[in-house]
Amino acid sequence: MKKIIMCLLLAAIPAMSFADIPNTLNYQGRLMDSVQQPVVDGQYSVAFRLYTAESGGTMVWEEAQSVATQNGYFNTVLGNSTALTPSIFNQSLWIGIQVGTNAEMTPRQKLGTSAYAMTVADGAITTEKIADGEVTSSKLKPRWTRIGTTSEINLTASELVELLETTITVDTPSVLLISSTVQLYHHTKEIALYIKLEIDSAQIPEAEAIWKPHYAQDDGFLITLPIITTYPVEAGSHNIKIYGYTANSTVKFQRGNLSVMAFGN
Repeated sequence: MKKIIMCLLLAAIPAMSFADIPNTLNYQGRLMDSVQQPVVDGQYSVAFRLYTAESGGTMVWEEAQSVATQNGYFNTVLGNSTALTPSIFNQSLWIGIQVGTNAEMTPRQKLGTSAYAMTVADGAITTEKIADGEVTSSKLKPRWTRIGTTSEINLTASELVELLETTITVDTPSVLLISSTVQLYHHTKEIALYIKLEIDSAQIPEAEAIWKPHYAQDDGFLITLPIITTYPVEAGSHNIKIYGYTANSTVKFQRGNLSVMAFGN
């Protein structure tokens, strides 16, 4: 067989999430004869091998294929018959090509960084590799939950009544950003209202909203009471509740919302 050489090498992998990666590489090249002319169009047996060094080293992967050429060009996918496992790419690699019974081509060509998109070695992303101030809360996607209601609930004197409740689950120690707004209607001459926050059955006294005794109009009016606070929690599920009560009369809860966002430490 006439000696065949190859030029115009390109290996690439499409960008995608790790869960979608098929562990294959798109590979393109051009087969030329010994006088730098494209080989005759047809099918050629080609063996692809990955090594740990430019010469010598250890062969860590091999796959034989039949590739079709047109004006010498061919396009194939590596890893369809012999899996390219992510662990292979935890090191520098060189690709060796052998066409038919010809000797393997030299020099081997080093894989570019695109192939290594299939894996990130454990511990590869270290503190030293992250610039100061580059990983900020605005760039992190927080977990969040929200609930709203328009159910009318009567608040009675000196009795805590649950108005809103939600649960959020976090995988790591986090800071919860909790915000809530409730609207209540009353029509008495004088009223005192209290809105309380409870997290995992513990009341948070610093996050109360209080409407002090106030002289109301004879036909009544709406009162809007907000709560916003932060609270550190450990990994796990956390229950958040909003309670209301009135000191000296009956008040109607008309609507409200409760939003919780979690930012991992």
